[in-house]
Amino acid sequence: MQAALSDASRRPAAIHALGHVGAPELVDACLEWLDDAECGPLIGEMMQVLTGIDLDDAGLTVTVEDEALEHTPEHDLPRPNPLPTMQWWLRQRPRFEDGVRYLHGKTRSRAEVIEALTRGPMRRRPALLQDLQLRAPRGCCCACRPARPRPGS
Repeated sequence: MQAALSDASRRPAAIHALGHVGAPELVDACLEWLDDAECGPLIGEMMQVLTGIDLDDAGLTVTVEDEALEHTPEHDLPRPNPLPTMQWWLRQRPRFEDGVRYLHGKTRSRAEVIEALTRGPMRRRPALLQDLQLRAPRGCCCACRPARPRPGS
C-alpha cells in the first residue's frame, strides 16, 4: 500500500486506506503531501483519527474556497495548514511508538473501536466495523441493529 503513495493517481486512495491503520510511521510517510489540495485533508483526517486532535479547534486549518463542480465527502474534511500542522505533529510524534496502532491518541483496543463506532463520523464506520469483525472470536459475527428508542423519547 505504501508503494501506491509514489503514484499520484493512486495516492489519495492509498492515504485514505493507510489512515485506517492508525500507525504513526504512516503519517510520517505522508507528510510531504500535506499541502496537496486532494491529499492534505486525508492526511489531516489520518492525524485526527490517530491522535484524537480536532484540527479546527487547534487552529491548524485553513479555509479554502472550493470551486469543484462535484461535491465528495472529502470536501467536508478540514484542510490542514501545512506548516503549523507539521510542526504540531513533530512535537507530538514522540508520544507514538512505531508498530503500534492508535485510535484517538490511545492504543487501539476493542473498547476504543466501539467508542469510535458509536461516536465517530459515519465515513469511518465501515472500516471500524470490519476491524471488530476481524478481531471477533472465530464463528462470532458482529451485527448492526438500529438503536432502540430510549424510554421517554
